[in-house]
Amino acid sequence: MKNVGPGKACSTMAVEAQNLVEAKTYALRECRKHLPAGQVYLEARGHYTYSIVLDMDEVGTVELARL
Repeated sequence: MKNVGPGKACSTMAVEAQNLVEAKTYALRECRKHLPAGQVYLEARGHYTYSIVLDMDEVGTVELARL
């Protein structure tokens, strides 16, 4: 994840997930730790790249990679 929340948090995580849905769910949970309360969701941007959206405002990005 990149530039998430007021502190512009950036991190790389390795996650074991059975499918893309589980990987996106984990990424969303991690993003919520850095964001204020509100509706958070991922919006597809390209090849495994997603925008993090908080209450209709883009607040960061998530890139997923298959290992």
